[in-house]
Amino acid sequence: MGGDFVPHAPVEGVASVLAHLPADVRLVLIGDEPVVRAELARLKIDPEKVDVVHAPSVIGMHEHAAKAFTAKPDSSIAVGIG
Repeated sequence: MGGDFVPHAPVEGVASVLAHLPADVRLVLIGDEPVVRAELARLKIDPEKVDVVHAPSVIGMHEHAAKAFTAKPDSSIAVGIG
């Protein structure tokens, strides 16, 4: 899970979109699972509607993208592409 204001902003987006999706749709979030689950709970999002794939590593803005991708296979971008 990357971007600004992580995990609050992306999880807040999940809360907004779930209201507009069919009941049988599940969303997948990729990031640091305990952190993401805590934010889901804080926003009172039904955990049955969201799958969380654990990806604990963070690729910093200062890191070379291609090198970081191979050096951090457990980052959200690498896990998501995999």
